[in-house]
Amino acid sequence: MPYPRPGSLTDREVEVLELVAAGLSTSRVARSLLVSEQAVTYHLGNLMGKFHADNRTGLVSRAFVTGVLLPETWPPRVALVWRFSTPDARARVKVRPIRT
Repeated sequence: MPYPRPGSLTDREVEVLELVAAGLSTSRVARSLLVSEQAVTYHLGNLMGKFHADNRTGLVSRAFVTGVLLPETWPPRVALVWRFSTPDARARVKVRPIRT
């Protein structure tokens, strides 16, 4: 069963995945990203489809096992290779602190 390829996650999916992996609820993720809970639910659904996960726990577990989430950081961070498909795009990234 294939999982997402590097660079296939959208910026918003990366943000949602990092916050969910840190243990935030849907409403806290929504407040942190200044979006609706429905938007967070939509992005979680996309992520669960990409990772073939049935729930949030499965999503986060598969993200760690596949190397998408870095195990040596807290709060969890998505590896840069998963954020962007080209080295040029990775060079332009600005890491922001997570708002909780």
